[in-house]
Amino acid sequence: MVFEVKLPCIETRNSTCIPSSYKKYRISYAQAAFTTGDFGEILSQEISADFYTCWYHQYFIREGATLPVSTTQSELSLHFMLKGQLDIIAPGAEPRTDHEGQYNLEYVPATTYDIHFAAGDYQSFHINFSAAYLEKLQCAYPVLEQLLARAQDNLGGAINKCPCVVDTRVLTLIKSILQCEEPGEARKIFLACKVNELLLYALKEVSAISQVKETQLSQRDIGKIQAANAYIMQNLDAHLTIPELATKFCIATTRLSSGFKQLYNTTIMRFILQQRMEKAMEALQEPGCYVGDIYLTVGYQNFSNFTRAFTGYFGHSPLHFRKNAQVACSL
Repeated sequence: MVFEVKLPCIETRNSTCIPSSYKKYRISYAQAAFTTGDFGEILSQEISADFYTCWYHQYFIREGATLPVSTTQSELSLHFMLKGQLDIIAPGAEPRTDHEGQYNLEYVPATTYDIHFAAGDYQSFHINFSAAYLEKLQCAYPVLEQLLARAQDNLGGAINKCPCVVDTRVLTLIKSILQCEEPGEARKIFLACKVNELLLYALKEVSAISQVKETQLSQRDIGKIQAANAYIMQNLDAHLTIPELATKFCIATTRLSSGFKQLYNTTIMRFILQQRMEKAMEALQEPGCYVGDIYLTVGYQNFSNFTRAFTGYFGHSPLHFRKNAQVACSL
């Protein structure tokens, strides 16, 4: 999201110079802007190409503040809230909250928003697309029709009332965009592939949610199921059962199980296994990672059970995968 912080009552300084203490967050191939004031600091980084623009915003807030933030142009934006929770008030619209671990595709008119920050750190990631580009996908994803109509009428709003959950695949794709190591033209091709992959995955997810009829699943139930999904993603190292999840989110076990299958086209236990295996696979590719430490981070009590699950899922052991990953890194 392209924005400018306008604080008539608080002194701010906007600069393209990044203080040395924040350079560890710097993306070498992105354009960066740094805003600072009594409230804290904001680091914004932009990655632009022909059909998309990515924005990665990091907010380091020392004390609570409500910041007027102006978008300089209207946008069709795939918006991910990666860390923290933001309360947003826009002219002519109901107040909304962007919760950590959720995302949606939305039309954002050019306007000024009031965003409330409590003290703490926040991270958000956006990919803006042109209407012409999304129109090419409308036949495959009819859910885009209503959103594009809103954009044509300059009416802000999200593609679905209920957002999607940032899962391991989404996090991996975002990480690959922000940490690309390809040089020059190869980087442009790599980033375009990853941005398209993330867009198509998101469209599949938002389409699945839009197809759930309220007579089958109420908005309240959808919210509880999404909260359970987010809890799973944040607690893959814990012992997770359907009855415990149902109790925690005040929903019947049968309703949770059937509703989860409706929303995500998979069972809860299969989803937990998938996310644990993908998290383990990503960890095994990290330099210096010790295989014997991974099983605890993905919810297994002993290494043998983890090895059995990993081998059953991927067709080879974690030790074999780790060895191949090390060979690939050395080439």
